[in-house]
Amino acid sequence: SFYAEQVKRINRLIEQELHVPHLHIRTGSVDKFQGMEMDVILVSMVRNNDNKHGDIGFAKDYRRLNVALSRARELLVLIGSTEMFTQRPKQPQTREMYKHLLDVVKKQQGYRAKKHA
Repeated sequence: SFYAEQVKRINRLIEQELHVPHLHIRTGSVDKFQGMEMDVILVSMVRNNDNKHGDIGFAKDYRRLNVALSRARELLVLIGSTEMFTQRPKQPQTREMYKHLLDVVKKQQGYRAKKHA
């Protein structure tokens, strides 16, 4: 995740609810993974608030996005709100950066939208 508080919440969920002792799971902020590679990386990009033009914090820095996208050897999974990252950031260049990322994911047929019940 780009956000330390989210990492804490993910850790609590893993410890309390996820029972997979055979898996080695590492969690941390994007910065923690600088210089490392893993076979599978899940990047939590979940950040929603009611503010129409909310700040996305550290995620607006292209260098952090680069780290997040370049750690996986085999599989990269991005989980989050496309609207929050492609439409709400204050800076136009940040919106464009995430729109480009979404376009690339869609072109590679990697996009999966949440199915509403």
